[in-house]
Amino acid sequence: MLLADGRDISDKVSTMYDISGWSLGRLWGASVVRVRAGDLPAAAAAAAARLVRAAAPAGYVAPHGDLRLRLDTPQAVAALNSLLRQGVAVRRRADGSAAVPSSARSRATALARRYDVVFEAAPDARGTLLHRVRVAAAVTPGELFALREMDFDVVPVSTAVLDAGFDWSAADVLFVSAGLDRARLNPAARAALDAFLGSHGLVGRGASGAALTSATGLLAAVPVEGDADANGVVRVVNSGNGGITSGAPAHSFVYAPVWFTGLGPHVRVEQAYAPGDPLVSGHWRPTAGGGPRAAGGHACVISGPHAVLFGTEPLFRDHPKGEFPQVARALLTVS
Repeated sequence: MLLADGRDISDKVSTMYDISGWSLGRLWGASVVRVRAGDLPAAAAAAAARLVRAAAPAGYVAPHGDLRLRLDTPQAVAALNSLLRQGVAVRRRADGSAAVPSSARSRATALARRYDVVFEAAPDARGTLLHRVRVAAAVTPGELFALREMDFDVVPVSTAVLDAGFDWSAADVLFVSAGLDRARLNPAARAALDAFLGSHGLVGRGASGAALTSATGLLAAVPVEGDADANGVVRVVNSGNGGITSGAPAHSFVYAPVWFTGLGPHVRVEQAYAPGDPLVSGHWRPTAGGGPRAAGGHACVISGPHAVLFGTEPLFRDHPKGEFPQVARALLTVS
């Protein structure tokens, strides 16, 4: 059943203590052939009849010219970060992909083998120059693992770490989802945090990220918290404007979902919950003001010049692999 959409069980039980809906097809991008009755389709039957001893390599590098790396998997992001660490002049294209100069073909070839990623031919290597991103992260253990899986340089932080005196010169961007409360910081730590965010970017997730963004005035938006126990697969609508959610799946995962209203003039909607009831599978009861229909049609990922906010859980327990690149692109965008 992990490949299927799963079911909405909201009306079956009053509360759920843990994950209620999951789908590798929707959240990982796995190819799924649906068979409702009768024989398998011919292509699927032929594939099922073959003995597979090992996965066939999928890595490839175009033989000529500049290269394009689609940042649509954790492996592709890790390959990008490896190139940046090696000092390759990689640029971000308008569609959210990475442009790699032809001079780095040998390095791309090694990474294609290592990560099983594809470097396509590109018409040119123009775009915004990227740099290696060092992330100060107040996040959950699963999110920390996911960031390191994508080969980001990560330094864990928290309220206690900042109170003890954190060297902000070791970071380019702050990612906050848990364990950091600006109101509880001592005056020196709060001033140092505000100074950092005055010239660097912030990526926030959930209530904690939204609280910090609101307190520092980086995004003009009103966060609305849904049912704290709600979780599952939801339908979303991506902006299609390039950047953070370009080419992202049409589904995401939520746990204690958040959405955003009262958006200011410089706030862009990167992704919204689908209109109506966006829940595909899981448990999210239609409570007053916090149910799925209250969230339907509202923004769940927003951005501004120096901040990005997620109301979804794209790195939940290092699991929904198809969602990871949204966070990676956000970190690259605001750093």
